Amino acid sequence: MKTLYLAGVKDSLKLAADMGITSLTDPERYGLTLVLGGGEVKLIDMTYAYGVFANKGVRAEPRSILRIEDNRGNIVEENQVQTQKVLDENVALMISDVLSDNVARTPLWGANSLVNFPNRSVASKTGSTNNLRDAWLMGYAPNLAVGTWVGNNDNSAMGGGLSGLIVTPMWREFMDIALAKLPEESFEQPVINRVGVKPIIRGEYIDTSNLLSQIENGDEIDISSIYQNIHSILHYVDKSNPLGPDPINPSSDQQYQNWEYAVQLWKNQTYGTPAVQEETVEEDEGRDRNRN
Repeated sequence: MKTLYLAGVKDSLKLAADMGITSLTDPERYGLTLVLGGGEVKLIDMTYAYGVFANKGVRAEPRSILRIEDNRGNIVEENQVQTQKVLDENVALMISDVLSDNVARTPLWGANSLVNFPNRSVASKTGSTNNLRDAWLMGYAPNLAVGTWVGNNDNSAMGGGLSGLIVTPMWREFMDIALAKLPEESFEQPVINRVGVKPIIRGEYIDTSNLLSQIENGDEIDISSIYQNIHSILHYVDKSNPLGPDPINPSSDQQYQNWEYAVQLWKNQTYGTPAVQEETVEEDEGRDRNRN
């Protein structure tokens, strides 16, 4: 939900449409709950969109008929693939790297689950709706994208636990057969550029650059100052310019108080720093913040 807020609902819907989602046509209908299933999508569209990740950011128009041949094997008509670049290649590679990381999903799935392919590069993502009325699994290799849905015709709840346990067996059976007929390909490794990128965007909630500066300058090391500098992402990121300078007055963002209070409460419980929820936070020119 926070990612959708930072990216913007309208921009996210446009990207979804560019990737092949055809049902989310009215931006005014959707808010941040879109990430929780606030919009309906089609299985073929979702498969189409995940194919963009598999194809390194290139969308290939779906075709139900590849070609028509006569009884002598002569090609009467053949549909050519229509392609369009809709996503940065490195972004697509990073998504594939995350969704194919078996170590990351092991705590939930186990090391040898049905979504793990020891000898092939395969990415996957499961999903479900309320009361398990729908179970989804979208998965792909570099040369194949397969979407799977399970549900009752009357929209009643299925039961049976996690969505992945319901839908994964048939998806895995199909993937095993299909991949055996395709050449083995591997996902390329994404380029990870950390130079000049804010620690919070790199996934580091504790900014250690101030500590490194103290060490380099031979100053007395003050560990407590590092912990005092823990804030929500909106403290360091202007959502209209995420890679730009820190916002001058982060509290002007309408979501700042909601996000910041939870982080400060956690910091208080972890490091003993008092957490105070305020209606407004005035800019303190002397506060200890590291600006990147």
